[in-house]
Amino acid sequence: MNKRIEWVDIAKAIAMFCVVIGHSCGRNTLVWNWVYSFHMPMFFILGGYTIKRPNTFFELLKGVKLKVRRLLIPVILIEMVRILCTRIFNGVAIKGQLIEELQKLIWASGATNLDNSILPLGGCWFLIAMFYGKILFEFFLLVFERHALLPSLLLGMIGAALGNHHYLPQEMDVCMLVVAFLSIGYEMRNYNLENKTDLEIHFIGIVGMVIWMVCFAFGIRIEIAWRDYQYGIVSIIESIFGGLFFCMLSVAIDRAKRGHFLAYIGKRTMWVLGVHFLDGVGPWGNTWNRGGEVWHIIFRIIFDFGIALLLDSINSLWMSKRYRY
Repeated sequence: MNKRIEWVDIAKAIAMFCVVIGHSCGRNTLVWNWVYSFHMPMFFILGGYTIKRPNTFFELLKGVKLKVRRLLIPVILIEMVRILCTRIFNGVAIKGQLIEELQKLIWASGATNLDNSILPLGGCWFLIAMFYGKILFEFFLLVFERHALLPSLLLGMIGAALGNHHYLPQEMDVCMLVVAFLSIGYEMRNYNLENKTDLEIHFIGIVGMVIWMVCFAFGIRIEIAWRDYQYGIVSIIESIFGGLFFCMLSVAIDRAKRGHFLAYIGKRTMWVLGVHFLDGVGPWGNTWNRGGEVWHIIFRIIFDFGIALLLDSINSLWMSKRYRY
């Protein structure tokens, strides 16, 4: 089993908090613009940091099997739970939901298009984009070896340009952009980040923060699910430097031995994502809209993270008993 990187888990937890906050506050508010200036690209950058280059096509195909288990199976499980909850709490027939679900999965889009002809899949778009993005980038690593950065960035720009005009099935335009973010994370890994001095980490973090905040001050953001690359390449650059700042912050927190709780949450990101993607289904779905925006954010964080950690504890207990006997 690969050893987990503590600061990566800390960064994942920070990004996950931002996901819940971004989905809980009003669009185009200050907080919403802040979250959408970096948070999803940061997830993809972290995904690239943990990628290992396959040496053969057999290794690439072997990795696909692992990604199906880690990324696509959760999508199927989450959507199955959503269908069952919708049937139980809202009385919607399963057959009709299955037909609609298949239509959603064809496009796998996180949001509808301008003429509303595409049914949005919702939050699971992220897992599907990570799945295809990682396969494409690992293919580039196999073909281009140490020179994969430039073609990855080029593919990302093409994907962003396509997404501004046409949504592709299986959100392939988004997946192409994801490859660019993954390549940034991979290059960070090659930079031997763990071996840099505290001064170097602080310097990189400050540079990232300054560039990110300057862009943010001009209202620049990026919303990948909606293909809203407001200022084109500038939006992408802003999100990269914003993600870079929070990565350096996570490294600093880890080195100061202050990130144990965040790392604990970061290791359970998939549980939190699953609960968050489903927290609008059922009788508790309208709870988030009571008491104003601050209450909305606080209560949803408590609910999503609390239920996710409870489910993880139950799963760990069940697995320990299973392997004990």
